Amino acid sequence: LEFEEFRYEKPDKLSYEILKEGETFMIIGSLVEVLKRNVVMTDMHSLAYMHKVLRDRGIINELRKMGATDKSTVIIGGEEFEFVD
Repeated sequence: LEFEEFRYEKPDKLSYEILKEGETFMIIGSLVEVLKRNVVMTDMHSLAYMHKVLRDRGIINELRKMGATDKSTVIIGGEEFEFVD
């Protein structure tokens, strides 16, 4: 058996950007890539962890300032969520 060397490069700073189109907000960046790898979308505890990360990093507040309401859709890593404050 031969194994190919794989080196995971952790981004220096987990960054993100929020794009807005109507009532839809898309969060992109290295933070999203890390969340995609670490969050199981079908697991409630895992989703709660993701929401905590978004809250702790100020992303929920930023979404609110950009006009997000309970009618808004938030897209993270290709997954759609209803905005929950």
